[in-house]
Amino acid sequence: MKPISLKKSLQWIAASAALFAYPLAHAQWAYNNAYWHDELWSAETTQSTWMQTVADHVPLLRMSIPGTHDSASVGYGGDIAQTQSMSITKQLVGGVRYLDFRCDLVDGRLQLHHGFVGLEKTCDSGLADVAAFLKKHPSEAVLIKIQQEYSTASNPDFQKAFDKMIAPLSGAIWQGYTQTSSPTLGDVRGKIVFIKRFNEVVPNGLNYSSFAVVDNYNMTTNWDLYSHWETVKSALSDVTQGKMPEATIINIVGSGGSFPYFVSGGRSSPHGGHLVTGLTTPGWSHSYPDFPRDSCFIGICSIYFKGLNELTAEYLEKNKPSHVGIIVADFPGKPLVDAIIERNARTWRYNDTASAGEVFVYQNPYLKTTDYFAARKSGAYWYFPTDHRDNGDWIFLGHDFPTQSTARSWVPDGYAQVGDLYEYRNPYSHTIDYFKSRRAGYYAQERLWFPINQKSNAYWEYVGSKVLN
Repeated sequence: MKPISLKKSLQWIAASAALFAYPLAHAQWAYNNAYWHDELWSAETTQSTWMQTVADHVPLLRMSIPGTHDSASVGYGGDIAQTQSMSITKQLVGGVRYLDFRCDLVDGRLQLHHGFVGLEKTCDSGLADVAAFLKKHPSEAVLIKIQQEYSTASNPDFQKAFDKMIAPLSGAIWQGYTQTSSPTLGDVRGKIVFIKRFNEVVPNGLNYSSFAVVDNYNMTTNWDLYSHWETVKSALSDVTQGKMPEATIINIVGSGGSFPYFVSGGRSSPHGGHLVTGLTTPGWSHSYPDFPRDSCFIGICSIYFKGLNELTAEYLEKNKPSHVGIIVADFPGKPLVDAIIERNARTWRYNDTASAGEVFVYQNPYLKTTDYFAARKSGAYWYFPTDHRDNGDWIFLGHDFPTQSTARSWVPDGYAQVGDLYEYRNPYSHTIDYFKSRRAGYYAQERLWFPINQKSNAYWEYVGSKVLN
């Protein structure tokens, strides 16, 4: 019998130990909630109107936009087919602004599908959900990719059904594609913008072929996940460095030999813990460097899988790129959606100009904080203040991406001038409350908290609220 090498013996022992280990509880790591398999986040964390902080002149395809893959696949077909846990409306409320509609032509009507799995919802009912959301939130715009799925219809027949479907919603659909293929956000606010992946010779929106698409979705086994992540990470870097077009779609999804919930979350089941890879440290310290090490015993740690949603959210928060295009995910959670949205804040550039109210982000090296500022005026600007104060060019907004470009958030070391507008995500009433400061000073030092009852007090003047939805 051929002797077994020491290296192979150690590999076998490590793999066996890891496979019999319990999956790690998913509450223990940062960015775990970037994968979210529940119906909706709490009301005070929703992102219904985040686009209102972005200036009208910003090109739509220069924005960083969170999206969902197979957007209507909410459970039909089981775990192998399910890619989302929230309805179309709830995805939009959560901040998603790119949807993936895949339609089969059945008896003259377009039905939503995921492969051969019918999703028990028509494409026109999905569009009606989007139109209703936009009517309620006119500051927003929603891109919808339309393609044939499990369909044998000819392009002309599919086009005819598509035209019939969108006719009743013409007022909610961007029609400017005959003038430009590069609309600004101001051009499309309150509108559906179609991205067609069929019959592109007939204009009804933007063409899918005009986008650079990263879609390395094929997986044979779970162990393909890391190479898939390396493709995504490289694409994120290339977009940031200008090596790819601004109009880029990055799909952080996978299918084939793995369940969608595993690719997105690295989990053993939709609500389970993270799976182990079968490798341990120190023996395989150089393997899967972005995957976590945990469950250590006598110096030996298991290497765990981590899902693409978690890895992408962590990458965006740590590297803070200025632009990442459209990122399309399965089961996206708030940390991922917010990390994408926050990329829409501009960064300081020498000899550049701003529009009044535009939001900028500054990684403050002196106070080790992430600071958001609004441009006080249009035109050329100078440096950001480093002390969380305003100056002639900038209004300090706080440390979180704002809901309104003119509204500040409460910060521990904050200073207010008389009349400054603040916003408060009220967890008691599930509203965003707006207050104006009545006097100048370091409000935090005086413990001048916002009222929770939507009333004025000696320091804050209550000026209104909007319901979180």
